[in-house]
Amino acid sequence: MNYKELGCVQNLEAARDSFHTAAHYFHIESMYEFAGMCDRGEGGDQDLRMARHYYKKAVDHDHYKATHNYACMCLDGDGGEKGYPEAFKYFKKSAEYTDDFNVSWYNYASMCNSSEYVLQNPEEALKYFKKTADLGHVGAMYNYAIIRFNSDPNPQGIEEAPNLVEARLYLSGAATRNHRDATYVLALIQFKGLGGPKDNDASRINFTKAHELGHPQAMPMFLQLNGLFVLPIDHNQIL
Repeated sequence: MNYKELGCVQNLEAARDSFHTAAHYFHIESMYEFAGMCDRGEGGDQDLRMARHYYKKAVDHDHYKATHNYACMCLDGDGGEKGYPEAFKYFKKSAEYTDDFNVSWYNYASMCNSSEYVLQNPEEALKYFKKTADLGHVGAMYNYAIIRFNSDPNPQGIEEAPNLVEARLYLSGAATRNHRDATYVLALIQFKGLGGPKDNDASRINFTKAHELGHPQAMPMFLQLNGLFVLPIDHNQIL
């Protein structure tokens, strides 16, 4: 139950003071609510340092929403120093809390997929991108597709290898939801006939759509497909 459900909307300052007091006496939900009000600047000045402190107190009592928020603050450096290992640790913890949709799945997968933050973990990235993609997260659909596209490369050139079929399926899902890069890559693999039949008509449609969504290479590819412009492009390099 939050402060809105408690009927405190009209007196945010009193709600903030009450949550602070209750948090001092180890009421876990009040730790989370007080942190959130400090984070958003409700009932007083925004105080990111205090927000981070009380999110962490709630995290230490296994509050899963606080765990995600605390990880975000560590990642962005809000209320303290940036701490990538700390962010990674708590996104992972938050991701493991529930089988319901959890944006921590996506953030954790993204960190696993990039060497910028911690050691890469492709297996974990693949697992959590898929979990999130299957619940409709467009960015996860695209990232999962790219990982599958680049996995298990097939030098023999079998165009309907399972990883390519799955990549095309997830790119199609993201393109349907107007993801710019997914639309462009989908057009490319339709043009090459990867993960399914070659389909120049669909490729033209998706290059046009990608151009309308702002992809800088979509129109040159559309023109080349229609024989109007020749680009020095190695078509073996999709991405």
